[in-house]
Amino acid sequence: MTDRGVVLEADGLGRTFGGNQVLKAASFQARRGTVTALMGRNGTGKTTMLRIAVGLVRPDFGRVLFHGTYLARPRLATMAAQGLFYSAQGSALTHLFTLRQQIEAVASVYGGSSRQGEVVRSMQLAELLDQTPSTLSGGEQQ
Repeated sequence: MTDRGVVLEADGLGRTFGGNQVLKAASFQARRGTVTALMGRNGTGKTTMLRIAVGLVRPDFGRVLFHGTYLARPRLATMAAQGLFYSAQGSALTHLFTLRQQIEAVASVYGGSSRQGEVVRSMQLAELLDQTPSTLSGGEQQ
């Protein structure tokens, strides 16, 4: 039986780049209402694992499940429309627009306009909406 609290799951992922095995059998679960942290030294495959999980890199083996459903080819746009957002190491924000403008743009592209208020509340962003990223701390930008 699938745990309904698990939103994204990577199971036994493997990936090789140019003969260098970056992931051998990596797994993680991200659960609704929690923060999941991947920790490890540089070069251990954390970013590769996340990029596989959201469909930006194809695995050599392993599987990805989103809301308990196996995804043969994960697609970030499809998962984003259902509430998943991936933010890479660097900030995904441009310094030209306010946070409000950027949230609206992402919502319009990924079809999440109806959930904007919910996202702003759950992430406690209301007081930051009219600021540009350059005025935010690094953690707030993430």
